Amino acid sequence: MNALVTVTREDVVAEALSWIGTPFKHNQHCKRFGCDCIGLIIGVFQSLGCISADWTAPAYSPQWHAHKNEEKLVETALAMGCEETGTDELRLGDILIFKYGRVCSHAGFYVGDDAIVHAYFGLGRTVRMPLAGEMRLRHRKTLTAPWVEG
Repeated sequence: MNALVTVTREDVVAEALSWIGTPFKHNQHCKRFGCDCIGLIIGVFQSLGCISADWTAPAYSPQWHAHKNEEKLVETALAMGCEETGTDELRLGDILIFKYGRVCSHAGFYVGDDAIVHAYFGLGRTVRMPLAGEMRLRHRKTLTAPWVEG
């Protein structure tokens, strides 16, 4: 996918932080209305003008990760244009992918200070949380978007 504009890592973090409090809603990506974890990624990049406003993730069951072996979340991020960083170093605005169930099935933005912003089903909203404990143990991949500078 060709980027519509390029942005800085700080732009990504600022936009991700502005989504805090957005309710958790499966397969949605609309600030203040609702999003799930991949919807947050899509919504942030759409809000910044990096990807087309009509780009959306394929429909999927909320329980696919418990019963299937398909890496739908990773495939969606790659189809959007994101790429694996190939490094353990985390940079502002990186997309962190976590494994729950049989496959990678959760995502959030790294916002610095060892913290992430993610749409969290358990709390029913988008939150900023430490990247610690179970979250750190479940971290499997780090992606970046080619339209993010730096």
